[in-house]
Amino acid sequence: VLGATTRTCLGDGAYRSPHVSVGSDDEKRGFSASVVMGGLEKKKYERGSATNYITRNKARKKLQLSLPDFRRLCILKGIYPHEPKHKKKVNKGSTAARTFYLLKDIKFLLHEPIVNKFREYKVFVRKLRKAYGKSEWNSVERLKDNKPGYRLDHIVKERYPTFIDAVRDLDDALSMCFLFSTFPRTGKCHVQMIQLCRRLTVEFLNYVIAARALRKVFLSIKGIYYQAEVMGQLVTWITPYAFSHNHPTDVDYRVMATFTEFYTTLLGFVNFRLYQSLNLHYPPKIEGQAAVELKPEEGEPYALDSESYMEKLSALSASLARVVAPNPEDEAEVDEFPVEGESTEQEEARQKEQEALEKQKKLFEGLRFFLNREVPREPLAFVIRCFGGEVSWDKSLCIGATYDVKDPTITHQIVDRPNIKEQVIGRYYIQPQWVFDSVNARLCLPVADYFVGVMLPPHLSPFVTEKDGDYIPPEKMKLLALQRGEEPGEESEEEEEEEEDILSLAEEKYRPAALEKMIALIALLVEQSRSERHLTLSQNDMAALTGGKGFPFLFQHIRDGINIRQTCNLIFSLCRYNNRLAEHIVSMLFTSIAKLTPEAANPFFKLLTMLMEFAGGPPGMPPFASYILQRIWEVIEYNPSQCLDWLAVQTPRNKLAHSWVLQNMENWVERFLLAHNYPRVRTSAAYLLVSLIPSNSFRQMFRSTRSLHIPTRDLPLSPDTTVVLHQVYNVLLGLLSRAKLYVDAAVHGTTKLVPYFSFMTYCLISKTEKLMFSTYFMDLWNLFQPKLSEPAIATNHNKQALLSFWYNVCVDCPENVRLIVQNPVVTKNIAFNYILADHDDQDVVLFNRGMLPAYYGILRLCCEQSPAFTRQLASHQNIQWAFKNLTPHASQYPGAVEELFNLMQLFVAQRPDMREEELEDIKQFKKTTISCYLRCLDGRSCWTTLISAFRILLETDEDRLLVVFNRGLILMTESFNTLHMMYHEATACHVTGDLVELLSIFLSVLKSTRPYLQRKDVKQALIQWQERIEFAHKLLTLLNSYSPPELRNACIDVLKELVLLSPHDFLHTLVPFLQHNHCTYHHSNIPMSLGPYFPCRENLKLIGGKSNIRPPRPELNMCLLPTMVEASKGKDDVYDRMLLDYFFSYHQFIHLLCRVAINCEKFTETLVKMSVLVAYEGLPLHLALFPKLWTELCQTQSAMSKNCIKLLCEDPVFAEYIKCILMDERTFLNNNIVYTFLTHFLLKVQGQVFSEANCAGVINNLVTNLINQYQSLESDFANQRVEIFKASSTLNGDLRALTLLLSVHTPKQLNSALIPTLQELLNKCRTCQQQKNSLQEQEAKERKTKDDEGATPVKRRRVSSDEEHTVDSCIGDLKTEPREALTPTSTSDNETRDSSIIDPGTEQDLPSPENSSIKEYRMEVPSSFSEDIMLASRSQHGEEQTGGGRFEECKELKEPSSSKDSNIGDDDAEFPSTSISAVLSDLTDLKSCEGQASQDPESGLSLSCSHSRGLLSHVQQQQQDILDILCRTIESTIHVVTRISGKGNQAAS
Repeated sequence: VLGATTRTCLGDGAYRSPHVSVGSDDEKRGFSASVVMGGLEKKKYERGSATNYITRNKARKKLQLSLPDFRRLCILKGIYPHEPKHKKKVNKGSTAARTFYLLKDIKFLLHEPIVNKFREYKVFVRKLRKAYGKSEWNSVERLKDNKPGYRLDHIVKERYPTFIDAVRDLDDALSMCFLFSTFPRTGKCHVQMIQLCRRLTVEFLNYVIAARALRKVFLSIKGIYYQAEVMGQLVTWITPYAFSHNHPTDVDYRVMATFTEFYTTLLGFVNFRLYQSLNLHYPPKIEGQAAVELKPEEGEPYALDSESYMEKLSALSASLARVVAPNPEDEAEVDEFPVEGESTEQEEARQKEQEALEKQKKLFEGLRFFLNREVPREPLAFVIRCFGGEVSWDKSLCIGATYDVKDPTITHQIVDRPNIKEQVIGRYYIQPQWVFDSVNARLCLPVADYFVGVMLPPHLSPFVTEKDGDYIPPEKMKLLALQRGEEPGEESEEEEEEEEDILSLAEEKYRPAALEKMIALIALLVEQSRSERHLTLSQNDMAALTGGKGFPFLFQHIRDGINIRQTCNLIFSLCRYNNRLAEHIVSMLFTSIAKLTPEAANPFFKLLTMLMEFAGGPPGMPPFASYILQRIWEVIEYNPSQCLDWLAVQTPRNKLAHSWVLQNMENWVERFLLAHNYPRVRTSAAYLLVSLIPSNSFRQMFRSTRSLHIPTRDLPLSPDTTVVLHQVYNVLLGLLSRAKLYVDAAVHGTTKLVPYFSFMTYCLISKTEKLMFSTYFMDLWNLFQPKLSEPAIATNHNKQALLSFWYNVCVDCPENVRLIVQNPVVTKNIAFNYILADHDDQDVVLFNRGMLPAYYGILRLCCEQSPAFTRQLASHQNIQWAFKNLTPHASQYPGAVEELFNLMQLFVAQRPDMREEELEDIKQFKKTTISCYLRCLDGRSCWTTLISAFRILLETDEDRLLVVFNRGLILMTESFNTLHMMYHEATACHVTGDLVELLSIFLSVLKSTRPYLQRKDVKQALIQWQERIEFAHKLLTLLNSYSPPELRNACIDVLKELVLLSPHDFLHTLVPFLQHNHCTYHHSNIPMSLGPYFPCRENLKLIGGKSNIRPPRPELNMCLLPTMVEASKGKDDVYDRMLLDYFFSYHQFIHLLCRVAINCEKFTETLVKMSVLVAYEGLPLHLALFPKLWTELCQTQSAMSKNCIKLLCEDPVFAEYIKCILMDERTFLNNNIVYTFLTHFLLKVQGQVFSEANCAGVINNLVTNLINQYQSLESDFANQRVEIFKASSTLNGDLRALTLLLSVHTPKQLNSALIPTLQELLNKCRTCQQQKNSLQEQEAKERKTKDDEGATPVKRRRVSSDEEHTVDSCIGDLKTEPREALTPTSTSDNETRDSSIIDPGTEQDLPSPENSSIKEYRMEVPSSFSEDIMLASRSQHGEEQTGGGRFEECKELKEPSSSKDSNIGDDDAEFPSTSISAVLSDLTDLKSCEGQASQDPESGLSLSCSHSRGLLSHVQQQQQDILDILCRTIESTIHVVTRISGKGNQAAS
């Protein structure tokens, strides 16, 4: 191993050891280790958790705020200190007490607008003090009038995205506001703050009263705890007692006031939404005459009107006025469906809990309370009113008294004194605790324990729940007994007497069992008394069983539910051979059902079920089923829901019931399914219709559906079942004409038709049912228009159900769609449909989410059928309204937005047979819609809509330029900024796909803009896009191993277009940033965090599964350090391909920057250093971009090129780059571009690369390796093709390196065995060539034989230079992008290229070059990419055709100016021996791929994917051609060595 004594500088202060190796792998690993050891020592506390936290003082300095302002800002924004897990490490080794905040939280505060308000307030205070000091009172008044303020509305919306989030966090807000509302008016707190808290708390208490939301109360030492259920969330707060308040000295009231400032804003928002949910006025208004009673009859008022009104609200005795009077139908019982996975016991427990809750809400209904002066008025009034009671007090105590103490209707008077002198008979005098204990117990407790002067029982906390095994106090046991309905009293003395051994049947717990046994015994005795057809009962026994009006014996037992089965058996025994008695008993059953409540009638329906189930049996049994079915309609008016439910159960079980219900459908379907006022009855009628269909699967699927029913597709039904289904379906379709009688919302409400249409939708099993609807189409249309479509009703569920049915009946049924589009009346009015887009009202949002997809789905189906209707609908104002108001809210209306974008695609679709007028309509629609979106969309939140719309609308250059002219670039930049932030910070959001799609739209817009840069309006639009530099920087931060390849390639493509669009701006800003980034990783010890997408040999299969990993922060990290390469080039083809896939696009972008800089004459020293540093990093990739660029630049001989070459040669990294090629990457020399590059530049930097001794040592090592390793080239070509190819590549690279070194250094003496070794190596190569030729002839014969047999082989042919030119011209034609609407200002390639170099920031054209050589050197940047790709793909496997290695070139290297032209000519002369057809086919694929990428940015975002296309087609040919190249290289090397040896002999002689 040869080492140098000097160290080569790579930058400022960081060095790389020049120790390199030529020989073994162990020595190469030594070089890698020395590279790792180089650099600065790692600093402590510069990474890890220490960088995630910031101290409070640093945070204040960063925000430029004082400590009070910083504290206030953190409170308002909800930012709190954090205790680090490793505090000493975060504190940089110190143990001092410091307060730490998360760094990301402080960065979050940097953009808060309130910070500016704080600063404005400081300025205001300073000016006010100055005005006071100067006694400028006019200035003082003016300043006070213009006092700066701020609002916290945006912070509330930011901290609580949804209303439920705000309700969940209401506990602290209520407690703080109730506390501040009790403060005295002292200097500790502003009076306005106290008044505001009082108003907000009173409003909240009134809401709780109106909603009856209070659940628990507890009196503690601290205050009174309340718990209410608000919007399904439990809210608990504490209110202090009404005592005098002494401010403690150890409490910072400024901090509390800051919290209260935020809480008042939050509570104001919440109160408004809560009042709105109950249909109450806000600000609250008092209902009825209460407001009139505020005004005194005589004398002066004792307070202002506003104060008296507030006092009246604070009294909590009056009800609040509603916006609209409540509709009884809206308060009807809601349908309940079983919850999935819920057992019967759980369902019953839930129902019991709901019933108990409803009962608790009416706990004090019908009770009237009077409060004495000594009891706390406000808590008691609040609690009593929350549970339906009425309350009053003495009118001298407080305003708002509703009745006097002498009112005889008072039931309870609450007193807190030892005794009462005058008491009223019939009125309970109780202590206040009774109210609170009754609320917690959910029942009115016995008043005896709470009488005046009685020792009160303990006040138990309702917030404590005992578990199994816990101690339960006796008082709690007593309370639980009361809740179960038991008497909790102590056992009486009579029960304790042992003499009482007779069990009394009067006890309730023994009565059911005894009666059940008794009724079973009676049924048995009656049946045993039968003698053939008659009963032998006595007259008294028969009278006891069946005597009396209404069969009292049977009625009592049935009503009490005592052994219904045995009661049914008794009825069977009594009625056998007695049909008249059976009729009378059935009549009694239905009469009882009509009189009793639904709950009490349940046992009678149970008995009816048993009577209906009886089939067969002994003779003489009456036909109970016929009797029951004949009488069922008599009671259905009194209890319709239970009767219909009972029939729904009986219909599938009893054929008689099924046929009877089916035959009488005309009598009950409209009556109960459409006309009835109660939703429960209509739902029961729908279930009865379902029960008529004799299919278990059909019935079960309907019962499991909760919302609007969907069609039961793919449900196999028997022919008999289908007949019944069609019979029911026909009856329902016939009712469409009658349904319009029930759509008036003012009379019938908005839900009457929901079960009707829901069941018809469910019946759409096949296309047959859909075609049955065709006859009734106009009935449906007359029902929809105008009865349902025009009224301004926010949530009309009838319309939703109708549209759902209409849409499903049109899906996969073009006949029904044709009925729509062929009716001019329908097509004219179908677009008129009232839609309320209130995105804050959850009810409206849920309604629109169900209704709009069906409506717009119908319109889409019509547009697919009729082009004329499509054009008509596209110009309709309601469609434009929907695009503007609905599509920006894709998260709230996903189905509707999807249908709208489907409509948009139909609106812009073009057909070959379109007329000019239609094409103009499409053009106008796109223009209108694009302008609408650009005007109304908020890019920060509506990026999904923006992407979806632009993906459809932006088809031509004219469309994309319209986006540019209307600030569309700014809008898309806002969307990108939001997605960029979410990509790095919002871990729950996956926006990678949105980012890629948005960048593809960016790319198409920028590509369409570049040809029109000469237009002034385009320049002006680009000048207005001031965020372009920041946008480019953020694109760069996405280039790291955490971003998937499609995102990286999209970013690089957009960056390329930006550079071509505005080269001056981006060269000035991006180049320093890129150079600094690369130098930072090279010169510092910052650890590189590698993401899941960085190529790695160990986890190649796991990369796709790590897409959810996020980068720790935005960063540019495309460096390829030597330690990151796991295998050298050629060892692992899969790894090499992945590494090239990852880095090639980025290196191509750097190459583009250099070429654009040359065209702009801005090739600065920074760019030179960056290009060589990136090229040095890319050495393991064997990319020829850098050598190709500098070889071309060296051939121009211009002043700029000479200056750049001088800067390049002075850069120490460039010398290291050449050294690494000659020492470690010699197979890279197989690339002809690289070899030519070194022939130009090795002589210029030979002194920096090698010393004389080092160069001689390297030459000797190369010679020694050739002598020792030439035998690796096998002579058996047929069996060792791959090994021969690899050995040939290695030997060819070594020979070229030897030739280059001999050209700059002539050794004194060469190894005498070199020439014989080369001769023997040449003989082996020729032997392999002969074997190759013979194998080719044999393969040709075999192909000819197959061709004669009818096969069509793939013929490979040589392509001349003229054919190659033809292919290139064809590729160039493919790459030209058609311009449909606009004509570019420049048509030629050069003009287009020059127009792409205009700087929109300065509006200056490129300076015209003075030197003609620069004009000749102007590079066509886009067209060079495909060539670079081809070169990179060739160099990937080390298979480049080379034409170097001749001694004539090496001999003339010392005169580069004279030999430059000859070198190029020689290169061209040497290529005929290579496989030209394979290279051209590869080039054609690559260029066509590039052309597709330029024309369709969505289909291909990057060219990096194309580097490996076409390789397999010519790999085998290149494996054979490498032998020819090696032979010529050996011959030229022999020539060089012979001449050097001859000169050495002459010198010796």
